[in-house]
Amino acid sequence: MILFLDFDGVLHGNDAGLELNVRDEASLQSLTDEQRRFITRDGRLIVGENLFGHADRLAVALEPYPDVRIVITSTWRIYFELEALQRFLPPALAGRVIGITPQVFSRDGVSQRVREIDAYFRKNDRGLEPWIALDDHDWPFISGGGVSPYLILLDGKEGFTDAAAVVLRQRLREEKNPNNRTTSKTCAIPTSGLNEYIIGLARQHGVKYVKTSSDELAEVITRLADDNVEMDEVELLLIALERAGVITSEQVVPLHVNYLQEKLNDLPEDIQKE
Repeated sequence: MILFLDFDGVLHGNDAGLELNVRDEASLQSLTDEQRRFITRDGRLIVGENLFGHADRLAVALEPYPDVRIVITSTWRIYFELEALQRFLPPALAGRVIGITPQVFSRDGVSQRVREIDAYFRKNDRGLEPWIALDDHDWPFISGGGVSPYLILLDGKEGFTDAAAVVLRQRLREEKNPNNRTTSKTCAIPTSGLNEYIIGLARQHGVKYVKTSSDELAEVITRLADDNVEMDEVELLLIALERAGVITSEQVVPLHVNYLQEKLNDLPEDIQKE
């Protein structure tokens, strides 16, 4: 399980901001050692009330789940090296950090954080791994016509409170005990971003497609009928999600139809007309 972690509005309030350049000697001399920790690599100072004040609470919430790893999504990753980001965190959290998400700018309607998380998985070849995100904004997580179900949305003014810790632990318990898992069976069927939605759903629930003897028989029958239809990775994940009980058989058909329609719409017009 990977926890994609924002800083501002999560580990402290969302009032943190960048001061003007503090590289000159007079500015540096006026800062305390604690303040100097927050000078960015381009020489600016991050200021805010009680920075990382909620980090210990998150560390306690994660204690029963030693397998959870942290990937930092915060914009702080633009201003500090990974080692510096880890030093901002208590040891119990710093030891869980395995990386940062790459910067990706979306141009196809899929929100930035969703695209960055997908890029992280691809870049690090981590496969279909379940994940949760802590963030104080929902717009970077819009996917498939709605907000990603893997986001735990926080009040940016409050950050990671005791109530948020309860929600996180509940989600982690559901992942550890699949029989208690809250599935997406009541979620609306998305009409866009189907590729990312289906792959993300499989990642969240740790679902992979495994070919069965029934699948092999169906392939033989298809070939004998001279009906050469090959399913791609996303279509196979739909089958796996239904088998795992993550989605119902009633959801498979509209999800598949919407996926194929979106896939068709992405083709050049001359091919669509064929």
